[in-house]
Amino acid sequence: DHYDWHRWHHHRLACWHFARTVIHAFLLVVLIEGKTVSKDAYFRNINECLYFARSIAKQGNNITSYCVPKYVNPNKVKVY
Repeated sequence: DHYDWHRWHHHRLACWHFARTVIHAFLLVVLIEGKTVSKDAYFRNINECLYFARSIAKQGNNITSYCVPKYVNPNKVKVY
């Protein structure tokens, strides 16, 4: 039926647009004494993100850092 085709076509276009405007990136989250102090560094590569997370965490017992996968628009946020 025409309605189902239109819905399917709109869904396909939305998925295509989403896939063309966002990428998977890894967000570096840094906490000091349990409070988030930074979550604005995005990396394309998990290994690069983990390198910084581990380096930051080595600075002291009160610092925690980890990487979180996110969808981001590289035209709107800097991705390293």
